[in-house]
Amino acid sequence: MQRLTHKLTLACAVVCAAAMAWLSQGTLAFTGIGDTRVAVLPLSMASLVCVVSVAAAGCAAWYRGVSLSPLWLLVLLVLAWIPARLPAVFLMWSGGLALLVWAAVAVCMLASMRPRWPGVSRPAVVAGVIAGAIYALAAWQVAPSVPGGDEPHYLIITQSLLTDGDLQIEDNFRRRDYQAYYAGDLQKPDWRRRGRNGQIYSIHAPGLPALVAPAFAIAGYRGVVSFLILLAALGSALAWHLARTVTGRADAAWFGWAAVTWSTSSIFHSFAVYPDYPGGVIALTGIWALLRAQREAVNGSERLLPWWLHGAALATLPWLHTRLSLIAVAIGLALFARLVSGPDRVGRLAALLAVPVASAAAWFGFFWMIWGTPNPSAPYGADTNSALSYIGRGVTL
Repeated sequence: MQRLTHKLTLACAVVCAAAMAWLSQGTLAFTGIGDTRVAVLPLSMASLVCVVSVAAAGCAAWYRGVSLSPLWLLVLLVLAWIPARLPAVFLMWSGGLALLVWAAVAVCMLASMRPRWPGVSRPAVVAGVIAGAIYALAAWQVAPSVPGGDEPHYLIITQSLLTDGDLQIEDNFRRRDYQAYYAGDLQKPDWRRRGRNGQIYSIHAPGLPALVAPAFAIAGYRGVVSFLILLAALGSALAWHLARTVTGRADAAWFGWAAVTWSTSSIFHSFAVYPDYPGGVIALTGIWALLRAQREAVNGSERLLPWWLHGAALATLPWLHTRLSLIAVAIGLALFARLVSGPDRVGRLAALLAVPVASAAAWFGFFWMIWGTPNPSAPYGADTNSALSYIGRGVTL
């Protein structure tokens, strides 16, 4: 019975993979009438050879003991072909980006053979290196189009920190310091409300500009991009490590790693001068801390330095962006619940909370010192786009 089940699983996997190989060669087009689409699928000897090759490769991989679980990633390719009204984002998985999905599947399936590979003793490092290469290639491809959006506004805060030692950006705009990396004309600083001293301060948090300041001082904007790619690669390696720790399986870790690393948001945020990816990497260290707490509850470790470092990492989140303070608080509460019932709870909780408590006081003091109120929305002045009243509506939509 078990053998029959395995054969049926293989047959389903091979058929589905072959079908996805056929869809991947198709073309989607819009008629210009609403969101009506026209789908064209190939009927040629070349397309047949491709489909048969994929089916044969799936069978060969199964007989070699390769995990077929990564084939689940091919579900992404179906999204664009669903005959119904679709979110526009589903259409991204048609055309050239379909090759990224197939590449991720191939990498994950090959990775499941890792025990047979000589010399691959640090798979998390390999995952980080591959991610870094992907991110660097993407940064090189879009280099003529960046920085854009809010990126120059974050970078000009960095310049103000390095050249003037403050966060007052009006003089930096007046000197057009941004022309070192931005060819356009920034009409005005991104601000809503002047500080208590009458100076202009950006609405953007100072955490990211301070984080990338050393890289900017060394190599300018390109140095910042390189630093962010390195940070993103480290985050990708950590994601692999955490997935391996949770599942206990290397193939599952590679599958999860590919789903995160090869996503469009990850690729294009990895080198962008925005707080989202650095914040995500720091949030991952919080998940790492939760797993550490679970492990130490069993082995009784009494080391305090790791908890001081985890607390220091979480303390940086509000400085990157106010919204990230909610993530910091959520992870902090989860860690508190884990540690309060573990060994040496007083020492470990003190190590975890020392930096966050001091950082929180400094964070609220930052708003008080500049705008005269501890309210984190103070930089936005009369702008109500970030008002708490929107939370209920946002949750229900």
